[in-house]
Amino acid sequence: MFKKSRLALSIATAVGTIVSTVSPSALAQEAASTMEEVIVTGSRIKRSDIDSISPISVFDEAALDAAGNTTLERFLVNLPSVSGADFGSGINNGTAGWATVSLRGLGPNRTLVLLNGNRMSSAGVNGFVDLNLIPSSVIERVEVLRDGASTTYGSDAIAGVVNLITKTDFDGVELEYQFDETGEGDGQQKLAAITFGKSFDRGNVLVNAQWQRRDEIWQGDRDFSACPIREGLDDNDHLYTYCGGSVASYPGSAFVASNGYSDGLIKDPVTGQVRVFDGETDAFNFAAASLMVTPQEVYSVFGQANYDLIESSAAGSVSGFVETQFSNRTSSQLLAPEATFWGSEVPVTNPGNVFGEPAYVYRRLVETGGRRAVQDVDSYRILSGLRGEFNNGWSWDLSYNYSKYKDNAQDKFRGMPERMNILIDPDLCAADPACPGVWDPFSRDTLTQEMQAYGLANPLSTDQSRLRILQSNLAGDFGGLELPGGKPQWAIGYEHRSEEGSLSYDDNVLAGNVYNYAGANTEAEYEVDEWYGELRIPILSGVPFAEVLTAEISARNSDYDNLEDDSTVWKYALEWAPIRDVRLRYTYAEGFRAPNIGEIASPENQTAASYREPCQNWGANTNATVRANCAADGLSPTFSPSSDQAFSLSGGNPNLEPEESETQTYGVIWTPSFLEGFAATLDWYDIQIDGAIGALGVNDIVQGCYTSDNFSSPLCALILGPDAVGENPNPNSPRRNVISNISGADLRIGNLSTFETQGLDFSTTYTFQNVFEGMLNLGLYGTYLDSYEYTSGPGIPATELSGYFGTDPYQGDVPAAFPEWKMNFTASYSRNNWGGSYTVRWWSGVDDVDTTCKGAQVSCDIGDYDYHDVQGYYEWKNVTFTAGVRNLFDEDPPYVSNNGDMNTINFNYDTAGRYYYTRVALKF
Repeated sequence: MFKKSRLALSIATAVGTIVSTVSPSALAQEAASTMEEVIVTGSRIKRSDIDSISPISVFDEAALDAAGNTTLERFLVNLPSVSGADFGSGINNGTAGWATVSLRGLGPNRTLVLLNGNRMSSAGVNGFVDLNLIPSSVIERVEVLRDGASTTYGSDAIAGVVNLITKTDFDGVELEYQFDETGEGDGQQKLAAITFGKSFDRGNVLVNAQWQRRDEIWQGDRDFSACPIREGLDDNDHLYTYCGGSVASYPGSAFVASNGYSDGLIKDPVTGQVRVFDGETDAFNFAAASLMVTPQEVYSVFGQANYDLIESSAAGSVSGFVETQFSNRTSSQLLAPEATFWGSEVPVTNPGNVFGEPAYVYRRLVETGGRRAVQDVDSYRILSGLRGEFNNGWSWDLSYNYSKYKDNAQDKFRGMPERMNILIDPDLCAADPACPGVWDPFSRDTLTQEMQAYGLANPLSTDQSRLRILQSNLAGDFGGLELPGGKPQWAIGYEHRSEEGSLSYDDNVLAGNVYNYAGANTEAEYEVDEWYGELRIPILSGVPFAEVLTAEISARNSDYDNLEDDSTVWKYALEWAPIRDVRLRYTYAEGFRAPNIGEIASPENQTAASYREPCQNWGANTNATVRANCAADGLSPTFSPSSDQAFSLSGGNPNLEPEESETQTYGVIWTPSFLEGFAATLDWYDIQIDGAIGALGVNDIVQGCYTSDNFSSPLCALILGPDAVGENPNPNSPRRNVISNISGADLRIGNLSTFETQGLDFSTTYTFQNVFEGMLNLGLYGTYLDSYEYTSGPGIPATELSGYFGTDPYQGDVPAAFPEWKMNFTASYSRNNWGGSYTVRWWSGVDDVDTTCKGAQVSCDIGDYDYHDVQGYYEWKNVTFTAGVRNLFDEDPPYVSNNGDMNTINFNYDTAGRYYYTRVALKF
């Protein structure tokens, strides 16, 4: 039976077979009488079939194995319905070791991740689940709902739901070990797991323990990322590339007043002579000192048990259940050494100052070995409750869910500007008894251990969250009421959820001593009471032109104690099978996302941010609106600002409102009876999100304001007047200070943005029996992204991202690709106790969303990309041997010019290269 399931079902689901592609004939009474009632992701109503009106992709355990990954993250991000930027193993800069999934590219905080249909605590104050903490070896299947599901689950289920289902009714012991290594001999990954399960008369128990480790890969160990590539034009205007880097060099570069701080100077490390800084030879190669793939180690223990307490023909049945999990993750990121970007002026009295005047120094602190960030994460979860069934067939459950996440993190070798400035000033150093000596930043190997201990900090932070849920559900039918299509079914329920989170720093950070740290704590909590109802109406069944005609309606009301108004959302769905071979479906879903802890309570930060002055030399501007607004500000037509920076205020916003969304899907499922083994689906989706939470930059605000008639844009209200920032006012303009510069801007997050995206999901599978005494399965699963429009704020033109790469709307400061086409094709063959598969993952090409990208750049467009994976397995008695290769042809990622992070789009394209892996599983 196990082999039949592996061959007939598992290989098919490896290419994304849709659970709802089951033929309508499966609805027939003979099938319904033998199938167990199940809960389908996106609904609370039990049903005797596994059909769903909403589009769902189901991937079972063997499908996960066939992908050859040791983590859930790598499997999920390769799904065609996933795009944009996700945190993961290939991200070294800007993450804390998280792994996330972003359906439709709408951000991980808009994709709800569940474990057995229940929530988990978010990764601190961030509002998304860390997939690294979920043991992959205990997962039986993954259900991906590609539809809005706020009526069923509440907040966050706007883009869809990823529901991870653990093994049940597992008997025996299974041991598993997998080893992965790149073709370069690095990036080793190891997974070891043991699963024990036992079923008995009144219940079952399962325990799983897993260890997973991933070793690092250095950027310098791949040709494409060995240095930050820069581009230039030679004397003949021919394009050339060279290894660039940072002006913060080793030894340090100097900027002095005598040349207007324009050309950097450097003391040649070989000759000791002063010369002009050469960007091609002196710039610091920060890539070689940075990781590409971050190391991590995860220990996890998972357990679940079910026990029948009461079994009575009069009272019905009652059973108890419990689910527990503990995970520990340690991970680290390594970046290039700290740079003195805080602007240290080295006096002429410093023995290393050979420039004859005070000099601003920009230097990498190479002696430290680099900036390292280390995380130690503990995650706890316990879910316990009762469930049962009355003798009339109604089912119920009552549960309590407690989940906690805690990340104790330490960053190492971060500069303290005040003390670093003491180190370079002989007079200040002499006045401080703790100063270990004067530092010469213009020479190498001069920052001693004692100086590092004095001038550098190792800041500590704790990011934690806690989730508590009390939930009750009741489902059934209307007794004797039966329609021509069957019995109507309903479900109702109540949920009380409380969430709290905090992000705290050590005293050194809070005192403002550490460079580039906010220096304030975050803490908030909220509670929500929710009621929902769901109704399934089988209108017709088994009649001409209506093999199936079913309608569904559901609603949910959410009352948050920190929001002024409650939210009510509705969902409507209809399925119609005019004949047994064809089924049509439609859904309309309203959704919402409540602001998370980080968005509500992040502290206010004050800083200076750069912008482009719209009124510079405005007399020559061809935009009449800009000219009129600049004239209204009383500025000279030849106005030139004295600064390109403005005061900015950033942080959370306790007055945020929930995001609101509307999702529509139209689908068709074809399972032709004359073509045995064939199934195909098409699902069109249309998602619109209004009031999306986000922040704007100073330049967005200023440009949007000054290009609106008579300052009519709402963005103008985000320009802070001089009084708000403590500057002297300008009598001619409320937006400018006395010297006519923009005074400041409010960059705090708000309900500013909108998303509109449409596309088509498609899948087809074709299974051929008795092919050389085996079975051949062909499958294609893909997504066509017709449109992805993102508007960052009112008055700002929408950006079309479909078919382009550009700044990711969620991440904000990193590039991401949004290809029009993403497809996975798999050909699998199995015979008796052996088999194999060949998979092609294909992406269509993307262009740079920046329309000015031309001429002097060579990466204005990225061509089509395809990755090839191959795997084979052999079963011998109770042992299964598996071997495979991911990225068989060692495809390098595309080059993206002037992108400082690996010269590519590392959030999307494979950077590690070819991976070999072997796996051994023993079951007894």
